[in-house]
Amino acid sequence: MADVEVQLFLREPQVAQSLLDAAWYLHAVASIHQARQRYTLARQRQAFLVSAHIFDLALNQDNWGVTERLSLGFAAAIGYRRGGRDPNATAIMNRLREHIDVETPAVDHIATLSLEAGLAFLGFETRTLFRWFAIWRRQLNAIARDSGLDDLTTTVFGPTHMVVLGAEDVLAYLATGRTDRLERGTERLRTAAIGEAGPEDLHSRWVANHLLSLSGEAADGSLWNPDIIPPSVSPLVRQAFTMASPPVMTLWEPQRALLTGDQSPFDPGMRRMVLAVPTSGGKTLLGQLLSVEHLARTDRSICYVVPTRSLGREVRRAMSGRVRVLQKETGAEQPDFPGIWALFDAAGTEEPPTSKS
Repeated sequence: MADVEVQLFLREPQVAQSLLDAAWYLHAVASIHQARQRYTLARQRQAFLVSAHIFDLALNQDNWGVTERLSLGFAAAIGYRRGGRDPNATAIMNRLREHIDVETPAVDHIATLSLEAGLAFLGFETRTLFRWFAIWRRQLNAIARDSGLDDLTTTVFGPTHMVVLGAEDVLAYLATGRTDRLERGTERLRTAAIGEAGPEDLHSRWVANHLLSLSGEAADGSLWNPDIIPPSVSPLVRQAFTMASPPVMTLWEPQRALLTGDQSPFDPGMRRMVLAVPTSGGKTLLGQLLSVEHLARTDRSICYVVPTRSLGREVRRAMSGRVRVLQKETGAEQPDFPGIWALFDAAGTEEPPTSKS
Protein backbone atom coordinates (compact mmCIF):
# COMPACT_ATOMS: atom_id res chain seq x y z
CA MET A 1 0.00 0.00 0.00
CA ALA A 2 2.92 2.33 0.65
CA ASP A 3 4.06 1.81 -2.95
CA VAL A 4 0.61 2.85 -4.16
CA GLU A 5 0.76 5.98 -2.00
CA VAL A 6 4.12 6.89 -3.56
CA GLN A 7 2.74 6.27 -7.06
CA LEU A 8 -0.18 8.55 -6.28
CA PHE A 9 2.22 11.26 -5.16
CA LEU A 10 4.11 10.84 -8.45
CA ARG A 11 0.79 11.04 -10.33
CA GLU A 12 1.06 7.41 -11.41
CA PRO A 13 -1.93 5.86 -9.58
CA GLN A 14 -2.08 2.14 -10.26
CA VAL A 15 -3.40 -0.36 -7.74
CA ALA A 16 -2.21 -3.91 -8.35
CA GLN A 17 -4.96 -6.50 -8.77
CA SER A 18 -3.50 -8.51 -5.89
CA LEU A 19 -3.90 -5.51 -3.57
CA LEU A 20 -7.44 -4.94 -4.78
CA ASP A 21 -8.24 -8.63 -4.20
CA ALA A 22 -6.90 -8.29 -0.66
CA ALA A 23 -9.13 -5.26 -0.13
CA TRP A 24 -12.24 -7.19 -1.19
CA TYR A 25 -11.23 -10.04 1.15
CA LEU A 26 -10.87 -7.61 4.07
CA HIS A 27 -14.18 -6.01 3.13
CA ALA A 28 -15.83 -9.44 3.30
CA VAL A 29 -14.21 -10.26 6.66
CA ALA A 30 -15.45 -6.97 8.07
CA SER A 31 -18.96 -7.35 6.64
CA ILE A 32 -19.93 -10.90 7.62
CA HIS A 33 -21.38 -11.31 11.12
CA GLN A 34 -20.12 -14.90 11.33
CA ALA A 35 -16.56 -13.59 11.07
CA ARG A 36 -16.89 -12.31 14.64
CA GLN A 37 -16.39 -15.87 15.79
CA ARG A 38 -12.74 -15.46 14.74
CA TYR A 39 -12.16 -11.70 14.66
CA THR A 40 -12.91 -9.10 17.31
CA LEU A 41 -15.07 -6.10 16.52
CA ALA A 42 -11.97 -3.88 16.64
CA ARG A 43 -10.22 -6.04 14.04
CA GLN A 44 -13.27 -6.00 11.80
CA ARG A 45 -13.35 -2.21 11.96
CA GLN A 46 -9.67 -2.10 11.09
CA ALA A 47 -10.39 -4.38 8.14
CA PHE A 48 -13.08 -1.95 7.01
CA LEU A 49 -10.66 0.98 7.23
CA VAL A 50 -7.80 -0.72 5.40
CA SER A 51 -10.05 -1.95 2.59
CA ALA A 52 -11.70 1.47 2.33
CA HIS A 53 -8.33 3.15 1.93
CA ILE A 54 -7.35 0.76 -0.87
CA PHE A 55 -10.67 1.34 -2.67
CA ASP A 56 -10.14 5.07 -2.17
CA LEU A 57 -6.72 4.83 -3.85
CA ALA A 58 -8.15 2.70 -6.67
CA LEU A 59 -10.63 5.46 -7.52
CA ASN A 60 -7.71 7.57 -8.74
CA GLN A 61 -7.35 5.27 -11.76
CA ASP A 62 -9.08 6.42 -14.94
CA ASN A 63 -9.85 3.02 -16.42
CA TRP A 64 -13.01 2.27 -14.41
CA GLY A 65 -16.49 2.43 -15.86
CA VAL A 66 -19.36 4.16 -14.01
CA THR A 67 -20.63 0.94 -12.40
CA GLU A 68 -17.13 0.00 -11.22
CA ARG A 69 -16.50 3.49 -9.83
CA LEU A 70 -19.80 3.45 -7.98
CA SER A 71 -19.03 -0.02 -6.57
CA LEU A 72 -15.56 1.04 -5.40
CA GLY A 73 -16.99 4.27 -4.04
CA PHE A 74 -19.73 2.55 -2.07
CA ALA A 75 -17.25 -0.01 -0.69
CA ALA A 76 -14.89 2.79 0.36
CA ALA A 77 -17.63 4.95 1.88
CA ILE A 78 -19.27 2.13 3.86
CA GLY A 79 -15.84 1.03 5.08
CA TYR A 80 -15.01 4.53 6.27
CA ARG A 81 -18.45 5.03 7.80
CA ARG A 82 -18.50 1.71 9.67
CA GLY A 83 -14.85 2.17 10.63
CA GLY A 84 -15.58 5.51 12.30
CA ARG A 85 -14.09 7.82 9.65
CA ASP A 86 -17.28 9.71 8.81
CA PRO A 87 -15.65 12.72 7.07
CA ASN A 88 -13.87 10.35 4.66
CA ALA A 89 -17.19 8.77 3.70
CA THR A 90 -18.65 12.17 2.89
CA ALA A 91 -15.56 13.01 0.85
CA ILE A 92 -15.97 9.83 -1.23
CA MET A 93 -19.58 10.74 -1.99
CA ASN A 94 -18.55 14.21 -3.10
CA ARG A 95 -15.82 12.81 -5.36
CA LEU A 96 -18.38 10.68 -7.17
CA ARG A 97 -21.26 13.15 -7.09
CA GLU A 98 -21.21 13.41 -10.89
CA HIS A 99 -22.28 9.74 -11.08
CA ILE A 100 -25.29 10.24 -8.80
CA ASP A 101 -28.04 10.90 -11.34
CA VAL A 102 -31.16 12.83 -10.35
CA GLU A 103 -31.73 14.40 -13.76
CA THR A 104 -32.58 11.49 -16.08
CA PRO A 105 -35.48 9.05 -15.58
CA ALA A 106 -34.75 6.27 -13.08
CA VAL A 107 -35.43 3.61 -15.68
CA ASP A 108 -32.42 4.84 -17.68
CA HIS A 109 -29.98 4.06 -14.86
CA ILE A 110 -31.88 1.45 -12.86
CA ALA A 111 -28.86 -0.90 -13.04
CA THR A 112 -26.82 1.46 -10.86
CA LEU A 113 -29.52 3.30 -8.90
CA SER A 114 -29.07 1.16 -5.77
CA LEU A 115 -25.34 1.98 -5.76
CA GLU A 116 -26.10 5.66 -6.31
CA ALA A 117 -28.68 5.71 -3.51
CA GLY A 118 -26.37 3.86 -1.11
CA LEU A 119 -23.41 6.12 -1.85
CA ALA A 120 -25.57 9.23 -1.58
CA PHE A 121 -26.95 8.08 1.79
CA LEU A 122 -23.44 7.59 3.17
CA GLY A 123 -22.63 11.24 2.46
CA PHE A 124 -25.12 12.24 5.21
CA GLU A 125 -25.83 15.62 3.54
CA THR A 126 -29.33 15.83 4.97
CA ARG A 127 -31.09 18.48 2.91
CA THR A 128 -29.54 17.35 -0.37
CA LEU A 129 -30.45 13.75 0.37
CA PHE A 130 -34.11 14.48 1.08
CA ARG A 131 -34.36 16.18 -2.31
CA TRP A 132 -32.58 13.37 -4.17
CA PHE A 133 -34.56 10.58 -2.55
CA ALA A 134 -37.82 12.40 -3.20
CA ILE A 135 -36.95 12.60 -6.91
CA TRP A 136 -36.12 8.88 -7.11
CA ARG A 137 -39.22 7.93 -5.13
CA ARG A 138 -41.51 9.92 -7.42
CA GLN A 139 -39.88 8.43 -10.52
CA LEU A 140 -40.24 4.85 -9.25
CA ASN A 141 -43.83 5.48 -8.15
CA ALA A 142 -44.57 6.80 -11.64
CA ILE A 143 -43.24 3.55 -13.14
CA ALA A 144 -45.60 1.55 -10.91
CA ARG A 145 -48.53 3.81 -11.74
CA ASP A 146 -47.88 3.62 -15.49
CA SER A 147 -47.66 -0.18 -15.20
CA GLY A 148 -50.97 -0.40 -13.37
CA LEU A 149 -49.30 -1.76 -10.22
CA ASP A 150 -49.67 -0.79 -6.57
CA ASP A 151 -45.92 -1.14 -6.07
CA LEU A 152 -42.83 -2.55 -7.77
CA THR A 153 -41.93 -5.19 -5.18
CA THR A 154 -42.45 -8.20 -7.46
CA THR A 155 -40.95 -6.59 -10.57
CA VAL A 156 -37.40 -6.21 -11.84
CA PHE A 157 -37.43 -2.77 -10.19
CA GLY A 158 -38.39 -4.20 -6.78
CA PRO A 159 -34.95 -4.55 -5.14
CA THR A 160 -33.90 -1.04 -6.19
CA HIS A 161 -37.25 0.39 -5.06
CA MET A 162 -36.85 -1.15 -1.61
CA VAL A 163 -33.30 0.21 -1.28
CA VAL A 164 -34.40 3.73 -2.19
CA LEU A 165 -37.46 3.71 0.08
CA GLY A 166 -35.62 2.00 2.94
CA ALA A 167 -32.67 4.38 2.83
CA GLU A 168 -35.03 7.38 2.75
CA ASP A 169 -36.87 6.04 5.81
CA VAL A 170 -33.65 5.55 7.79
CA LEU A 171 -32.54 9.04 6.78
CA ALA A 172 -35.83 10.46 8.07
CA TYR A 173 -35.23 8.80 11.45
CA LEU A 174 -31.67 10.09 11.73
CA ALA A 175 -32.76 13.61 10.80
CA THR A 176 -36.06 13.92 12.67
CA GLY A 177 -36.15 11.06 15.20
CA ARG A 178 -39.24 9.30 13.83
CA THR A 179 -38.86 5.72 15.08
CA ASP A 180 -41.72 4.52 12.86
CA ARG A 181 -39.64 5.47 9.83
CA LEU A 182 -36.67 3.54 11.22
CA GLU A 183 -38.80 0.42 11.69
CA ARG A 184 -40.29 0.69 8.21
CA GLY A 185 -36.91 1.43 6.67
CA THR A 186 -35.18 -1.56 8.22
CA GLU A 187 -38.01 -3.82 7.07
CA ARG A 188 -37.71 -2.54 3.50
CA LEU A 189 -33.94 -2.93 3.50
CA ARG A 190 -34.30 -6.45 4.91
CA THR A 191 -36.72 -7.34 2.10
CA ALA A 192 -34.12 -6.32 -0.47
CA ALA A 193 -31.22 -7.86 1.46
CA ILE A 194 -32.67 -11.36 1.64
CA GLY A 195 -33.90 -11.33 -1.96
CA GLU A 196 -37.65 -11.17 -1.32
CA ALA A 197 -38.16 -8.18 -3.63
CA GLY A 198 -38.15 -9.02 -7.32
CA PRO A 199 -35.53 -11.09 -9.15
CA GLU A 200 -31.91 -11.47 -8.08
CA ASP A 201 -30.07 -8.14 -7.95
CA LEU A 202 -26.61 -8.40 -6.39
CA HIS A 203 -25.99 -4.66 -6.26
CA SER A 204 -29.25 -4.01 -4.39
CA ARG A 205 -28.70 -6.93 -1.99
CA TRP A 206 -25.14 -5.79 -1.25
CA VAL A 207 -26.15 -2.18 -0.61
CA ALA A 208 -29.23 -3.20 1.40
CA ASN A 209 -27.25 -5.52 3.67
CA HIS A 210 -24.73 -2.80 4.49
CA LEU A 211 -27.35 -0.11 5.04
CA LEU A 212 -29.30 -2.53 7.23
CA SER A 213 -26.24 -3.14 9.44
CA LEU A 214 -25.38 0.56 9.44
CA SER A 215 -28.92 1.53 10.44
CA GLY A 216 -28.58 -0.52 13.62
CA GLU A 217 -25.19 0.98 14.42
CA ALA A 218 -26.42 4.47 13.55
CA ALA A 219 -29.49 4.11 15.76
CA ASP A 220 -27.22 3.27 18.70
CA GLY A 221 -25.26 6.49 18.15
CA SER A 222 -28.15 8.64 16.93
CA LEU A 223 -28.76 12.03 18.49
CA TRP A 224 -32.36 10.85 18.91
CA ASN A 225 -31.34 7.92 21.11
CA PRO A 226 -32.78 8.80 24.56
CA ASP A 227 -29.96 6.90 26.25
CA ILE A 228 -27.47 9.41 24.82
CA ILE A 229 -29.35 12.71 24.91
CA PRO A 230 -32.12 12.78 27.56
CA PRO A 231 -35.71 13.32 26.38
CA SER A 232 -35.75 16.50 28.48
CA VAL A 233 -33.41 18.15 25.95
CA SER A 234 -35.33 20.13 23.35
CA PRO A 235 -35.76 18.45 19.93
CA LEU A 236 -34.47 21.70 18.42
CA VAL A 237 -31.04 20.86 19.84
CA ARG A 238 -30.93 17.63 17.86
CA GLN A 239 -32.29 19.28 14.72
CA ALA A 240 -29.62 21.96 15.02
CA PHE A 241 -27.13 19.20 14.21
CA THR A 242 -29.06 16.81 11.98
CA MET A 243 -30.57 19.48 9.71
CA ALA A 244 -28.03 22.34 9.82
CA SER A 245 -24.72 22.39 7.95
CA PRO A 246 -22.46 20.54 8.43
CA PRO A 247 -24.97 17.83 9.38
CA VAL A 248 -24.20 15.44 12.23
CA MET A 249 -26.34 12.29 12.42
CA THR A 250 -24.46 10.13 14.93
CA LEU A 251 -21.91 10.40 17.72
CA TRP A 252 -18.72 8.38 18.03
CA GLU A 253 -18.20 5.98 20.92
CA PRO A 254 -15.89 8.29 22.94
CA GLN A 255 -18.50 11.05 22.65
CA ARG A 256 -21.32 8.72 23.65
CA ALA A 257 -19.32 7.47 26.64
CA LEU A 258 -18.93 11.02 27.95
CA LEU A 259 -22.61 11.84 27.56
CA THR A 260 -23.82 8.63 29.21
CA GLY A 261 -21.50 8.62 32.23
CA ASP A 262 -22.51 8.80 35.87
CA GLN A 263 -22.89 12.59 35.63
CA SER A 264 -24.63 13.90 32.54
CA PRO A 265 -23.39 17.24 31.20
CA PHE A 266 -27.03 17.90 30.23
CA ASP A 267 -28.09 17.94 33.91
CA PRO A 268 -29.30 21.53 34.58
CA GLY A 269 -27.75 21.29 38.04
CA MET A 270 -24.30 20.65 36.60
CA ARG A 271 -22.34 23.91 36.81
CA ARG A 272 -18.77 22.79 36.04
CA MET A 273 -17.36 19.76 34.29
CA VAL A 274 -14.02 18.79 32.81
CA LEU A 275 -14.24 16.40 29.84
CA ALA A 276 -11.15 14.47 28.74
CA VAL A 277 -11.39 13.25 25.15
CA PRO A 278 -8.73 11.40 23.11
CA THR A 279 -7.11 13.10 20.14
CA SER A 280 -9.55 13.22 17.21
CA GLY A 281 -12.26 12.02 19.57
CA GLY A 282 -14.67 14.83 18.70
CA LYS A 283 -14.03 17.49 21.34
CA THR A 284 -15.14 20.32 19.04
CA LEU A 285 -18.48 18.70 18.30
CA LEU A 286 -19.13 17.96 21.97
CA GLY A 287 -18.43 21.59 22.81
CA GLN A 288 -20.92 22.69 20.15
CA LEU A 289 -23.55 20.22 21.38
CA LEU A 290 -23.31 21.41 24.98
CA SER A 291 -23.32 25.04 23.86
CA VAL A 292 -26.46 24.66 21.74
CA GLU A 293 -28.24 22.80 24.56
CA HIS A 294 -27.41 25.66 26.95
CA LEU A 295 -28.67 28.27 24.48
CA ALA A 296 -31.91 26.35 23.95
CA ARG A 297 -32.53 26.01 27.70
CA THR A 298 -31.60 29.50 28.90
CA ASP A 299 -31.67 33.13 27.79
CA ARG A 300 -27.96 33.48 28.45
CA SER A 301 -25.13 33.59 25.91
CA ILE A 302 -21.99 31.48 25.77
CA CYS A 303 -18.31 32.12 25.19
CA TYR A 304 -16.62 29.35 23.18
CA VAL A 305 -12.83 29.44 23.60
CA VAL A 306 -10.54 27.68 21.11
CA PRO A 307 -6.73 27.57 20.84
CA THR A 308 -6.35 28.75 17.23
CA ARG A 309 -7.95 31.34 14.95
CA SER A 310 -8.57 28.75 12.21
CA LEU A 311 -10.50 26.53 14.62
CA GLY A 312 -12.38 29.60 15.83
CA ARG A 313 -13.50 30.36 12.28
CA GLU A 314 -14.52 26.71 11.76
CA VAL A 315 -16.57 26.65 14.96
CA ARG A 316 -18.19 29.99 14.15
CA ARG A 317 -19.28 28.81 10.70
CA ALA A 318 -20.79 25.63 12.16
CA MET A 319 -22.43 27.35 15.13
CA SER A 320 -23.91 30.05 12.92
CA GLY A 321 -26.18 27.52 11.20
CA ARG A 322 -26.92 25.58 14.37
CA VAL A 323 -28.07 28.51 16.51
CA ARG A 324 -30.20 29.76 13.60
CA VAL A 325 -32.40 26.70 14.22
CA LEU A 326 -32.96 28.17 17.71
CA GLN A 327 -33.74 31.56 16.11
CA LYS A 328 -30.58 32.98 17.61
CA GLU A 329 -27.35 34.21 16.08
CA THR A 330 -23.63 34.31 16.66
CA GLY A 331 -21.79 37.50 17.52
CA ALA A 332 -20.31 39.73 14.85
CA GLU A 333 -17.23 38.30 13.19
CA GLN A 334 -14.02 39.99 14.28
CA PRO A 335 -10.83 40.38 12.21
CA ASP A 336 -7.94 38.03 12.93
CA PHE A 337 -5.66 40.98 13.65
CA PRO A 338 -6.53 44.50 14.88
CA GLY A 339 -6.32 47.37 12.44
CA ILE A 340 -3.66 50.04 12.81
CA TRP A 341 -6.07 52.53 14.42
CA ALA A 342 -7.00 49.95 17.07
CA LEU A 343 -3.32 49.66 17.97
CA PHE A 344 -3.03 53.40 18.52
CA ASP A 345 -6.30 53.48 20.44
CA ALA A 346 -4.95 50.75 22.72
CA ALA A 347 -1.83 52.82 23.29
CA GLY A 348 -3.89 55.90 24.15
CA THR A 349 -2.95 57.78 20.98
CA GLU A 350 -5.72 59.30 18.91
CA GLU A 351 -3.76 59.34 15.65
CA PRO A 352 -0.45 58.05 14.39
CA PRO A 353 2.52 60.39 14.78
CA THR A 354 3.61 62.28 11.68
CA SER A 355 7.22 62.24 10.62
CA LYS A 356 9.18 65.48 10.54
CA SER A 357 10.97 66.49 7.42
